[in-house]
Amino acid sequence: MSEEVLVAKGLTKKIGGKAIVDSIGFTINKGEIIGLLGPNGAGKTTLIRMLTGLISRSEGTVTINNNDLDKEFRECMEEVGAIIENPEFYNYLSGWENLKQFARMSRKTITDETIRRIVEQVKLTESIQDKVKTYSLGMRQRLGIAQAILHHPALLILDEPLNGVDPKGMHDFRELMRDIVESGTSILISSHLLAEMEQLADKILIIENGKLTHIEELKKSAIATQEGMVQLIIETAEIPLLHKEIVEMGLTVLFCEENRVMIEIEKDQIPSFINHGVQAGIPFYGVIPYTPTLEERFLELTKGGSLK
Repeated sequence: MSEEVLVAKGLTKKIGGKAIVDSIGFTINKGEIIGLLGPNGAGKTTLIRMLTGLISRSEGTVTINNNDLDKEFRECMEEVGAIIENPEFYNYLSGWENLKQFARMSRKTITDETIRRIVEQVKLTESIQDKVKTYSLGMRQRLGIAQAILHHPALLILDEPLNGVDPKGMHDFRELMRDIVESGTSILISSHLLAEMEQLADKILIIENGKLTHIEELKKSAIATQEGMVQLIIETAEIPLLHKEIVEMGLTVLFCEENRVMIEIEKDQIPSFINHGVQAGIPFYGVIPYTPTLEERFLELTKGGSLK
């Protein structure tokens, strides 16, 4: 059974009688990276602020590591690290001095050895003694993550952490997130960068107009359209022969272009389909399970809604 790190039930925030966040509930298990997606104004940041106790809830409950956020706030916050909007530091101090300041404010004992280990984890060893005012955007982001995980929280919450980060920084960020999860911290990330979430998240939550509309597992496999059915993209120069085979087996064609056809087929039928095709003289250049991108899934689920 999965260990539940965060359980949110019926989270609602009303302002002037209008529900900005409306009855949202979900669970984050140990070892998960969860992506929080939705158009601007959907309620993502409001939800995160409620989860971290920065604003009050009109209704609903939040449990973090079996502690109730209302009744055991300090215990909950000991298990949460967060970056909401941009991380803020003392620019005239070094990265190390900033982390020491945060360590002093923690209720947990954080040794210099722990700080050194985290600095190495976020790849700031060479610049940690430099003043923060000299740091690039990517370095400030990594220092912010170091600050957020100093106390080894059970849950790390990040709100749009990749704004303005270059491709190398995004690659390093993905590696860091996986490393943090392996060390025992679960992660909730709000982002509008769908390609990054597709590579990083185990599951996505989609919010529209304050409501949680979809929870999607991100599986790197063919999409099942019905029980036992998958979609395949077939590449061949003999489209007419392929069409004949498709008709004889009573399969559904989803699209056809110059040298490619997408079909829907029962998984158990695939070996027979390929075998019959080869015997009929069809040269198969590729038989590829189709996995829609997260962008395609998002547009399908939100009926074309934009994140921007």
